[in-house]
Parts: sequence; structure tokens; C-alpha cells
Amino acid sequence: MVIGSHCVYTGEVQCEVDQSGKVEQTNVDTYVAIAGEVKLVVCLRGKVKRALLEAFKVVGKKGLFPYEVFAAVLAHVIKRSRAGGSVVVDREYVGYENLIGKLTGEYLQLLGYKKEITISFGHVGKTSEAHQFGYRTAIGKRKPDKVVSFYEVLNLTVRLKKDRELLRKSLGIA
Repeated sequence: MVIGSHCVYTGEVQCEVDQSGKVEQTNVDTYVAIAGEVKLVVCLRGKVKRALLEAFKVVGKKGLFPYEVFAAVLAHVIKRSRAGGSVVVDREYVGYENLIGKLTGEYLQLLGYKKEITISFGHVGKTSEAHQFGYRTAIGKRKPDKVVSFYEVLNLTVRLKKDRELLRKSLGIA
């Protein structure tokens, strides 16, 4: 897996990824769409984001919340789509792209994803299929292909035993 800040053509179909409703906007659902050979949308509900934010606060990772959660949802989108080759992610979190790319790679490995991909960050415009597909889902014109659960994100983002113990004691979860 190669992660960079520029698109690298690998000879395979390029996929584009776009997000509607930022992770840190916990009052709205987040939709992450991928378009290429396969088109699909994964949703993270606002109430799940609020619960995750509380968990991140408990373990002292509040500042990393949007980047780790976005990377986890992105990993689920890539895995579910079975994308290979080049994946271009819209630049939602400028300055944090290397971190998001690194985390996405780690999370894909944890999910057992084996395909070779190149993740890069660039402009995915409003006319892209990923944007259109995600937007149509966000406004209710179609249902998401997958709704990611609290534990599907938590199990990727909070893995240290001491942090899991903190969550168990503070929030009764782990």
C-alpha cells in the first residue's frame, strides 16, 4: 500500500472518495462515497459520532477525533468497495492528510484488506460521481450501502488495553 499526497497511476481503475457532512459536525450524519468500478456510500450516524466523541474525550484523544474517525470510515468504504489501484480522497482535512493516510492503511490491515492500493489526496469536485452519489444519499434520494456502527469505528481507533479499561469504567463500554 502506498500513501502519498499526489495521484499515482497504477494502471488500474481510479476511484474517487468524497465526504458529505464532516465527522466533527456531530449534529448531522456523515456520508463517505466512493466511485470508480464500484459505487457505494457508507454512513456514520450523528448519534454514533457523538458517542465516539465522548469515548475519545475519555481516553484523551479528543483532538484526533475527526481524523481517526474519518480514517476508520474511509477504511470501511475502501474494504467494502474492494477498490484496488488508485484511490483519490477529497481534501477535507488539509494538513492532516499524511496522518489520515497512515491511519487508513493501518485500519485496512486490521480489517484484513489485502489489495494493493495507492491512497492520495486531491480535489474531487462537485461534478464527480463520488460527490453526486454521496450527496444523493445525504439528501435521502437513496439509502446508504452500509451504516457503520459505534463498535466498528471504536475497535479500529481505540485499541490500547488501558484505553479500553478507561472506557469500561467511565462509560460502561468496551
